[in-house]
Amino acid sequence: MGQFTVDTWLSFISVILTVISLVSIAVGGLFALLQYKTNSRLKRAEHLGAILKDIRENSQSFDAMYLIEREEYKSILSDYQEWFTKDFFGGSETERIIDKLLYDLSYITYMLNAKLLTSEEIEVLTTS
Repeated sequence: MGQFTVDTWLSFISVILTVISLVSIAVGGLFALLQYKTNSRLKRAEHLGAILKDIRENSQSFDAMYLIEREEYKSILSDYQEWFTKDFFGGSETERIIDKLLYDLSYITYMLNAKLLTSEEIEVLTTS
């Protein structure tokens, strides 16, 4: 049987401290990763919330959505020439409002396609 000398004890304690340090580093790394993911999710939610708030609270955006949904304008959209004759383009205010709404919706779609948003996060659009 081997005898424990001071050098053996010091080596044993050194190994234990090394293992404790490695475990602490791993736990700290996991905690940092969880914090990063949580912060990233919150930032995306804040950004999406700001876009949706702008769409919902901006009466012009709301009017533009209503304008697009109305039956009489659905037929106009199908006929490109008639769309131009309805005073919607050429720098009109209606064009600017619709462009902003479409840009916001396009940006949300881009974020979803680029996997910057998950389908669960985008579900806010359909439930609220």
